[in-house]
This record gives sequence, C-alpha cells and structure tokens, in this order.
Amino acid sequence: MKHLILKFRFPWKYALILLIGMAWGCDEEVLVPEEVKVTGIAIDGESEMALNVGGSERLTATIEPATATNKNIAWRTDNSAVATVTPSGWISAVGPGTAVISVITADGNKTDFCTVNVTYSEGSITAEERALANQGGIISNATILRAREIREKLNSNGLRSGAYIYRRSMIYGEDNNVVKLAARLKLLGIYDVYLSIQREALENTNVDARNWLTNFMAAAHEMGLTVWAMRFEDPSHYNSTGVYPNIDASLNTITTYNNSVNDNEKILAYSADYEPQMLSSGYTPWPSGLPNTSSYQWSTLGYVTGSNNTLLTITINMLKYLRSQIGNTPLHQAVNTAFSGNAPNYGGANLFLEPCDYLVSMSYYATGAQIVNNTNATMTRAAMTSKPKSVSVAIKPTINEHSGTINPRTWTNMMSIIDHIKTSYASQNVFRGVDFFEWEGLEQVWLTL
Repeated sequence: MKHLILKFRFPWKYALILLIGMAWGCDEEVLVPEEVKVTGIAIDGESEMALNVGGSERLTATIEPATATNKNIAWRTDNSAVATVTPSGWISAVGPGTAVISVITADGNKTDFCTVNVTYSEGSITAEERALANQGGIISNATILRAREIREKLNSNGLRSGAYIYRRSMIYGEDNNVVKLAARLKLLGIYDVYLSIQREALENTNVDARNWLTNFMAAAHEMGLTVWAMRFEDPSHYNSTGVYPNIDASLNTITTYNNSVNDNEKILAYSADYEPQMLSSGYTPWPSGLPNTSSYQWSTLGYVTGSNNTLLTITINMLKYLRSQIGNTPLHQAVNTAFSGNAPNYGGANLFLEPCDYLVSMSYYATGAQIVNNTNATMTRAAMTSKPKSVSVAIKPTINEHSGTINPRTWTNMMSIIDHIKTSYASQNVFRGVDFFEWEGLEQVWLTL
C-alpha cells in the first residue's frame, strides 16, 4: 500500500502576521481582579492563655475581610525564654513567666496579640522542693513554684546570689526558727547571706543572741549557705594614721568566737561594707581616728574632689590591712555606684578588687534600665582585673518602702528586672549574679501572691 503524504508550505512569517491581525481586531477586554486590602486581624479565642511548662497550644487568626487578596501572616514572640511560636501558630511553653504572642499581616501590618502566662504544674514539684518548703513553713504550691522560678534565674550559668539580713526583729524576734530561715533562703536560690552580727552574740553577753547565731550558722552550713559576717561596716574603723586598732578589735572578737564554737558554727567569710560616703559634714559619731575637717569629709557636691579621694584612699588601705590580717579568708565589699565607676582617682571597682574577692554594686533604682545604666561603669572598671565572677548587682525589693526600691514592687516586675540585668551582663565575665537588699523585702514580694 502506498501512503499519500500531503505537504503544505506556509511560511512562518505569514502565520505571525495572521496572529497579530487577529489580536488587533479583537474587541473583548481582559478583566484583572481588583485587589482587596486587609482591614484587620483578630486572634481566635481569648486574648490571654495559661500553659504549664512543656505544654503547647495552637493559635489561629481571622483576617478581615474574608475576601482579602493577601492573607499571608507571621507569628512572633517577645520572650522566647518563656514561649516560642512556629510560623503556623503553634506555641510551646519553655519556662515560667509571661510572653506576648503577636500575629502580623503581610498586607498593612495589621496586628493582634495574645498574652501567654507560663507556670510549672503543681505535679512537677520535686521531693527536695517539698522537703525545703516543709522546713520553711511553706504550704502553698504556688509559692513553691515561684521559688523555683527565681531560683532557676539566679543560679543559671554558674551565677550566685546573696541577701542582706539586718533586721534585729528577724534575728531575735518571735519567729526565731533558724532552720525555717535557712530553708527559705535555699529554696529561693540564695546561697550567700550577708549577716549583721551583733557584738553581744559574738562575745556571748546575750545568751539568746548567741544561741540564735550558733544555731543559724549550723543550719546554714547544713544547707550549703555561706554566711558573711558584717562586722566591718563600722565608721569607727576609719583612721588617717594608717593604724587601725578598731579593725583589730573586731577581728579579735570573731577569732574569739570561732575558737569557742564547733566547726559548723564558725564564721568563714567577711563582709566589710565600708561606706565613706556616709562621712559627710554633720555625721555623728565622727570617727576618733579621723580629723573632723573638710579635708576628710565626703563632699556631696561632686565625687571628683580631694576630700572624697582621700576618704576612698583610706577605705582601700583599710581593706588592704584587713586582707593582710585574714589571709585567704574570703572578703566582700559593697560599693556605691557613684564612686566605683570611673569618676574618682581612688574609687574604681578595679582598686577595690585588689584586696577584695567580691564586690556588690548597690544599685537602688526603680527600673532595670536605671540599675544597669548606673552599674555599667563599675562593671567596666572591674573588667580591668583578672577576677571572673567578682561583681554582683544588688536590687532593693520591698512592698512597703519607696526610696530606691524597684517599681512597681511586684513579683512579675522583679523577675523582669532580674532578666534585664542578666541579659545586659551575660557577656561580662566579672558578673557574679543578683543580690538583694534586704532579705525581708525579697521575702515579702515572694509571699505576696
């Protein structure tokens, strides 16, 4: 069979002309859909959510109008340490605290928010936490979980925290249960105790005071706490001659005490806390070893003055003398941010760290930003030394007192301030942790639910 093959010759250029002609003669319009803009977005459900650590939940959102052209959205968290969120809206609770989850439209940046409160579940309380709580007289699960929240913040990354105990009523009052106090300190992650010790307790002239001290020292030792004896914050130690008989007297009192008690009751660390800025005109009683003249009075007009540098020089010389007498016993000193930064010739944190092992910057301000701003110079000076983890930042939490306290005086705000300080100094190897002035204020904020 033969096949018939038909061949058509139609040059390509004629085809092109034909197509153009057809298009030219077309009278129909091509319709392009009009874009519908996004006017708003709302997260479905409640504007606040509660999750336990380790829990998860998905958020969804509705765009207005439903016919909007571009419905792309993005999910974000303002605190990934508390809660994270995926591109599809799945929230994962990472740690206790508060995070704000936001959803944003690609068209118009329309936004809505959901506050996520993350806590530990009551069933997660450990046997050790329960035992400490029982010793500390704590029965509320919420209070125990609060303690864990702050403990994990204070003790993370090798940080260490301390608290000042001054109140005589705390020490000799009706509630003198030393185990209760030590257990509460440990439950909150407070491992350094700066204890104002009365002379009558050391010299055993007051039996109740002596018993409280030895019992607390034993309880603190059992809990793994370090007690720093605050017996060197005495202005009478100041002496312009370079001889310090009152320092010797304080040391002898502690030595006598240590020689008369059991090993687990001994004082093994000192907190000097000399305050030259207190020695301004009119201060009483004026130190007998210091001339009461303008050359030795702290000037409140400015920190770069001759008399201030003179007092700071004497302070550091006193600390050097104390160091020469105590050997390798740990020595701690509180510094005022006004003179431990870069202003005076003799008040820098680096100079204080020559005789001292640790410093605490007394940053009594209302916000985290103020505290960090007033501590930066101290940290910079401390970084000139080769002493890692040598500077703590003290904050002042209390419900009743207003001067220099964190504001507002609430648990949530205190946690936020601690986070701010930790984040600000995370890269500073001299940062030791957050301290509290004083314990009673911290305890009040903790127990006020």
